[in-house]
Amino acid sequence: MKRMAFLAAVVLVLAVACAAGAYPTLGGPTGLLVVPTTDVTPVRTVDAAFDWANLSQDGQGYVLRGLFGAVEGLEVGAAYTHVSGTASGRLVGADAKLQLRTQPRSSFGLAVGGVLNNSSSHRFDDDNSFVQLYAVASKDLTTRTADLATVAVRVRANVWLLYDSAEDEGGIRPFVGVEFTQAEGGQLLLEYQVRAHRDISSIALRYPLAAGLSVQAGMSNLYEDSHQLTIGAAYRWGLGLPGM
Repeated sequence: MKRMAFLAAVVLVLAVACAAGAYPTLGGPTGLLVVPTTDVTPVRTVDAAFDWANLSQDGQGYVLRGLFGAVEGLEVGAAYTHVSGTASGRLVGADAKLQLRTQPRSSFGLAVGGVLNNSSSHRFDDDNSFVQLYAVASKDLTTRTADLATVAVRVRANVWLLYDSAEDEGGIRPFVGVEFTQAEGGQLLLEYQVRAHRDISSIALRYPLAAGLSVQAGMSNLYEDSHQLTIGAAYRWGLGLPGM
C-alpha cells in the first residue's frame, strides 16, 4: 500500500512539475533532496536554504544550510539540523565539493566531495562524529537533441558511491538520483539510496518564485522508517566580490 501511494505521488508531481534552480541537499552539498549532484555553487555566490520536516514521533526537524562558491568549481558550506520530540538532538556538518567535469564541455559531469558531521541523537548515530566521502557522476540524457528548447522534459541521471564511517556493515554504498526538468525549467527529483539497515527513497518538487528564490516540497524516509513531508526554501545571491 505504501509503495502504491509513493508511485501515485510520483505521477502526480510529474504532471504538475515546473521550474527550479540549484538547492542544497538536506545534508549540505548542492543536489537533490538528499543525493548530491555534480553541480556546485558559482564562484563568489552564496546559496542558503531552510527546510522543515514533519516527524511521526511527536517531533519536527529544522534544517539550515549555507554554501559558498570559493573558487571556480569548488563549493564549501555548513549545515545544522535540529530535531525536537521523542528523539531530540542535533546534527552539525561542514562540507566541500570539487567539480572535476561538466556537461556539455565533457560527455558527463563528475565531482567529489565530503561531509564531516557531529551528532547528538541516535537518529544521526548517537553522540559521535562521522565522515561521508562521495564521488558522483551526472549525465544529461537529452544532450544529443538538436534543439533542447523543443524538449518537453529533459532527464539527468546522477549515480554515485558514498563512504560513510557511521555504517556498521560496509561503509561504501551506491546511490542514484534522477531529475526531470521541463522546458520552462520545472524540476521533479527522484532518488534511491542503499543502506545497511534501511534503504532511503525520496521524491521532491522544486519551483522558482522569483529570481534567486526557490521552494521545494518532498517526501523522504531519511529521518524515519516511514516517508515524512519536508518543505523548504532556498535563496541565491552574488556577493559582488572582486576576482580571486
